[in-house]
Amino acid sequence: LNLREFPRVISAITDDNGRFRTVFRPLPGEAGQYTVGAAAGGEASAPVQDAFTLLGARFEPETLSVRIDEGRSVVGRVPLKNLSEVALTGLRAEARGLVPGLSVQVQLAASSLPGNGTVELVYTLTADALNGRLEAVNHTPEVVVESAAGTRHVLPLKVTVEPLRPRLRTEPAELVAGMLRGDQKVVEFTVVNEGRAESGPMQMLLPEAGWLRGASAAILPSIPPGGSNTFMLLLS
Repeated sequence: LNLREFPRVISAITDDNGRFRTVFRPLPGEAGQYTVGAAAGGEASAPVQDAFTLLGARFEPETLSVRIDEGRSVVGRVPLKNLSEVALTGLRAEARGLVPGLSVQVQLAASSLPGNGTVELVYTLTADALNGRLEAVNHTPEVVVESAAGTRHVLPLKVTVEPLRPRLRTEPAELVAGMLRGDQKVVEFTVVNEGRAESGPMQMLLPEAGWLRGASAAILPSIPPGGSNTFMLLLS
């Protein structure tokens, strides 16, 4: 069995009359025009006796992850690659698995896909407002492209809708330090904004303890998305 320049040998055992039966299972994502022939064991090659074609195409990448801010839209493109030499016609795209809170619009750049060629899928994702929700919301719709030949190609989406709010965490999560009696020690921790909005000015509030006081400004500037501020403490 040959696909383009790649030969493959499938072993089979004949009956007394030389007849045999075997099963060919294509590899995932495999497609194209095949030729087949049979020969006795030990022969270097087999004459071409038949041919067939497997149709197929795949998205590149095969899955898509997108992060989007609430109330915003994102536009992107994903190529669909034809895995065989045979053109696919009558292409149509549709978004499925939608739930309230996210709209998905898809359009193909062309209604046909030439052999070994590509066609772009253009998508527009629009997220509704989260109405005060603090945590991100995940959606898992899919885009399905079907052809007149009956092929079906699926692009799974993982869409994360982020609230337009700051989300803060500290590094380290817990502060552990020690010191010798009569000495002083400065320790620090960092506040990181992993959210999608400014934090606003940051104020450090300390418990009432004679051995603990701030070694940095009590109020630090606002932390932008992806930014951080470092606070210092003096132990004495």
